[in-house]
Amino acid sequence: MANPYFNKLSPTRRRIIIVSVLLTVLAQIVLLTIGLSYVNNINHSVQDKRETNVSNQFYKNTLTQLGELSNLMQLLQSPDFSDFFKSSMNVRDVLTVTQQKNDLLSKLNDLHLSTKMVQRIYFIGSDMNQLSFRKDTDLATLTKLPNLRMDMFQENNMDQVFLKDNNRLTRYSQKDFDYLKMSNQLNINVESKAELYSFINDLTNKLVISNGNVNGVLVIMELNKDLFRSGLPDVYSDVYQFSILNHKDELVWSSADQQELVDNNTQTNCQKCVKLEKELNPYPYRVIFKQTSDFVLFSKKSIFSAFIALSCLTALVTFLISYFYTKKIFYPYLVLTKKMQDQARSDELILKYISDEWIKKGINALSLRTKLILIFSIAVIIPTLSDGFLYSRVLNQAVQNQMKETVHEVGEFMNVSIQNRMDFMNQLINQLSVSRQLQGYLTTQQDLDALRQVAFRNIKSTINLSMFPGLNEVNYFVLFDSNGHSFYSSIFSNNPEMFNIEKDDLADTDAPYWISGYTDVFNHTTPAIIKRINYWHKGSITQSYLLLVPRDSFLTEVSPMESTVGIKDSQGKQIYAFQPYSTEQLNSLLWSGRIPDTQWQLSIEYSYEDIVLKNSQYYYRLLLIIVLILILSIIISFIIASFLLKPVEMLKRTMRIVGEGDFSRVMSYSGNNEIGEIIRSHNDMVLRLNGVIHENMKMMEEHANNKLRENELLSLKTQAELKMLQAQINPHFLYNTLEAINMRSMKNGNSEISLIVSSLAEMFRYSVSNGGGKVPLEMELSHVQNYMSIQQIRFGDQFKYELEVPEHLNHLAVVKFILQPIVENCLKHGLSGIEEGGIIRIKVLEKDELMFIEVSDNGIGMDMDTVIRVNAEIQRSMDNQIDGYENQGGIGLSNVYHRLQLVYKEQVAMKVGSSPMKGTTVTISFPLYQE
Repeated sequence: MANPYFNKLSPTRRRIIIVSVLLTVLAQIVLLTIGLSYVNNINHSVQDKRETNVSNQFYKNTLTQLGELSNLMQLLQSPDFSDFFKSSMNVRDVLTVTQQKNDLLSKLNDLHLSTKMVQRIYFIGSDMNQLSFRKDTDLATLTKLPNLRMDMFQENNMDQVFLKDNNRLTRYSQKDFDYLKMSNQLNINVESKAELYSFINDLTNKLVISNGNVNGVLVIMELNKDLFRSGLPDVYSDVYQFSILNHKDELVWSSADQQELVDNNTQTNCQKCVKLEKELNPYPYRVIFKQTSDFVLFSKKSIFSAFIALSCLTALVTFLISYFYTKKIFYPYLVLTKKMQDQARSDELILKYISDEWIKKGINALSLRTKLILIFSIAVIIPTLSDGFLYSRVLNQAVQNQMKETVHEVGEFMNVSIQNRMDFMNQLINQLSVSRQLQGYLTTQQDLDALRQVAFRNIKSTINLSMFPGLNEVNYFVLFDSNGHSFYSSIFSNNPEMFNIEKDDLADTDAPYWISGYTDVFNHTTPAIIKRINYWHKGSITQSYLLLVPRDSFLTEVSPMESTVGIKDSQGKQIYAFQPYSTEQLNSLLWSGRIPDTQWQLSIEYSYEDIVLKNSQYYYRLLLIIVLILILSIIISFIIASFLLKPVEMLKRTMRIVGEGDFSRVMSYSGNNEIGEIIRSHNDMVLRLNGVIHENMKMMEEHANNKLRENELLSLKTQAELKMLQAQINPHFLYNTLEAINMRSMKNGNSEISLIVSSLAEMFRYSVSNGGGKVPLEMELSHVQNYMSIQQIRFGDQFKYELEVPEHLNHLAVVKFILQPIVENCLKHGLSGIEEGGIIRIKVLEKDELMFIEVSDNGIGMDMDTVIRVNAEIQRSMDNQIDGYENQGGIGLSNVYHRLQLVYKEQVAMKVGSSPMKGTTVTISFPLYQE
């Protein structure tokens, strides 16, 4: 009965390959888990950096835009603009109204308001004596609103709608004004009602801000619906969403679709979206940053696919290595199986010696346990090392790509931030240029300077702009005449000659423009903004230039802290530099681009030192994991090999018992694999040998009890001589002695003695095995080969031995000891006296169902008389042979012939042919198959 334990654990080739591949897959799973964990960690790190940069840049840009709006609202409420709507223009003469209106329109146009910020401005007077106008920023005219007044708003409680939202961003919905449409008690005429409804429709679902009529004039600014989008680059990742909520937690602006604003819905379908909120102090708003997809930076699917592809490739390589390696491992077992099967099929009683010289070379010299541990370890080491390296390369490349996207994103947002800051300064200088204080100073300063030169030489007049909105962002400002001479400065006002400018920097344009490389009064190089101001003096237009020098925080506030920022002009001259960390830091990426609407070039060196640190930590962890995997792989390989080798150990013990003479020991095994082949071959050989032993014993008993015929006397006498020789010397003792001599010769490196002894041992074993019966032709030829090996060592290069035997004849049975005596005669007589060039050739062929064996030499040959005499001697009867000269101690040609005649009767033939100096040929023939 087969033992299932052996079937499950035997080290078959298929099982070894499967275990190797499974170990590879296990190593892949461990590395894949580590890789994906690293992807997540790096993903979060890079994502946090991008979220922080993007949200901070948008936050700063939004503050800048809110500052612009606040400054503009303060300016519009100043007397420069509001006095016109408080001066009862409806009861004044037309000329005065027209002149004041034109002055107001000129100031508004000189502000150069951008439609990207403000679409429309409403000025609503308090009562019927005041005018109300609307100014569209894309038009150079004012539109009169004859029926809109604050007293009408107050009568219908509409003033409270604006008052409660004083100086706050608001988006009015239809519900905020439904009570007016539902009311039938509006105390206004039809035209006023129509104008009021048109006004309400214009404001509905629009982003507006008003002053709440706190100074007697209601100022309402209708803002561009994409006002805050100017804080974003033209192209940015659509996974980011920005929203602004007002003091009532109403969504007043979002980078998402406008339908979201109508629905006032700030939720997304993302289950793991990142949401950051930040107060826009000092303004009553909150900015919300949201990540609108579950995954932003890395494509997990693509990286996972890359990992799977690498794992499959590695598993395939492991399979191929295991396949060819196991083929080499099991080659000795296949050879052993074949030799054991040959032994089992043989009729011989004596076991053939299987040389182990070929097993002691190369990888075959290792034990099976060592080979299994080696292949299992290789199955883990190869994927661990190769995939660890490849994974690192893939992940590092992914990080590099994402950091390139990040630095590009930082650069684009930085560009927008700088542009917004420059737009802020453009707006500030426009507002400052139309201020009443500055215009009044310019109009009167020349006359006052002339008086001061006479009476008050050291007294300079000042411009009271300390409360001017936005001027806190300016370091100082200077007024220059058309020749570049300064005549007023906000600092060091008593020494205006300290401030100079090149005349070439004074451009012939009314629009603000920037100059680079301006050296300020503190000897610092900084960008500055200039605007030409036209004003009336003594009936003619006079021109002066206003120069603003921004504070250092002008660009520093929008510079990322983890980046080195530089700005150069078109000539490559440094304008601005921000360097928060040492330039020796190597882990950074560069980005450069042109700032929109300028000729300035922005460059950013973005640091990702924290990402590099995480990378290093991952590499150290990976190295530690690899070492642990290698140690575990050796331990696991040893355990697996021990389990797989248990059947082999059992087989080894059983074969040792059989080798001691117990031929009754067999193993039960039903597996159809390499170990099963060896076990079955072993069992067949043991059973066959056991059967041969019993059969020979039976034959010996029959020969002892029966009388042999007269013509078999010679054969019996020969057998008796052989048995007497066996009785004199124990065959096993002699064989073991020869084997001991052989092993000692091999150990001492004497290959010739080893070859002689091993050949002699094989000849002896052949001689004493199976009596004088039949053997396969190849065994008879092997016996001749052993004999020739000894003779070739004895005579050196005196002769060569050639063999021509068709493969299909090797297995046919022939009588033992029929070729060696003939070959011996060739050496003794045919090649006698020849010192070199001798050839002994054995040629076997079949014809007409007969086997022909020719043994020839190229020796001295014989004359015709000798040939006739030899052929006659071969044909002599056995009786005459017994006392003949050939029987004394040897077996001659005649003996060979008559032994063949005993088996094949009259169907055998032997003939000797020769000529002097042409060699001798002995030809024997007998049937291929015997009945």
